[in-house]
Amino acid sequence: MTPTHLQQAIARATDAGDEMMVALLQRASRDYFPGSAEINQLVGNLENSGWEAADKQIGIIESEFHETADDGIKARNVYELRDGVGDLIFTTLGLAHRTGLDAAADYAQVVASQYSKFDPTEQDALKTKAKYDALNMETRYEHRQIPGTDDWVYVTFSAKDQIDGEGRKCGAGKWLKSYRFANPVFKALPPEVAAKLGDNQE
Repeated sequence: MTPTHLQQAIARATDAGDEMMVALLQRASRDYFPGSAEINQLVGNLENSGWEAADKQIGIIESEFHETADDGIKARNVYELRDGVGDLIFTTLGLAHRTGLDAAADYAQVVASQYSKFDPTEQDALKTKAKYDALNMETRYEHRQIPGTDDWVYVTFSAKDQIDGEGRKCGAGKWLKSYRFANPVFKALPPEVAAKLGDNQE
């Protein structure tokens, strides 16, 4: 059986000796929930159906979002909240299926990008502070352990309600990107998927 993109990424990180990336990718693998693709295919929501299918699926996701907000959160109904969270995961994975995307591989890259918002050393945290000082933003950082690991990172927070460098509101306590932040890097789409979605990767 051909390894999945995620399995290949784990193998490359292992070969490179990048233990942290291996751990992140393995965690992403465990966090991927199977079943949505199979059920969508079964009911006729076929894989790799292009933008028209995306238009339809996003409408379903929006409906589930509002139902969860109203029946779960606003009503303080824990059953509806749990059902809504599951439905949102299921329908979002359905969006990936119907557009031909590899949700697990892309999710792993997003998780890795999220972790790049943190700093591995205090020296790095100070460089991140200098980045925000130059934007006239007040920040603070804390040394925190990544849950379930022996790894520690520095997390930078907004120290008060303020405006960021792009003119947007930034609330007190919002966690901020490290100067080391890197956007997700996704693999090229398979030709049959790119033929329907296009190949603009930015």
